[in-house]
Amino acid sequence: MCWNCGCMIPDDDHGNPDNLTTEKIRKAAKAGGSETIQKMMDNLLTTYHEKVVGTPSDVTPVASDIIFYREVYGKDIVDINPNC
Repeated sequence: MCWNCGCMIPDDDHGNPDNLTTEKIRKAAKAGGSETIQKMMDNLLTTYHEKVVGTPSDVTPVASDIIFYREVYGKDIVDINPNC
């Protein structure tokens, strides 16, 4: 599902390398020393609940790519992937 958009297609990044795929999740699990994706997900949820919930990072909306690009580069772009 590009794990982050909810499309339930775990191995498709929809043409956007920023989307999470199963292969990226497996690499992250391996890099962090986790034996399985499940263990890494447990670690993510524990960290989220203990360190992120209620913080500004948790409650501030994630800016769209267009807004982010405009803020960083001071101009608009038209080739943003609208799929995710």
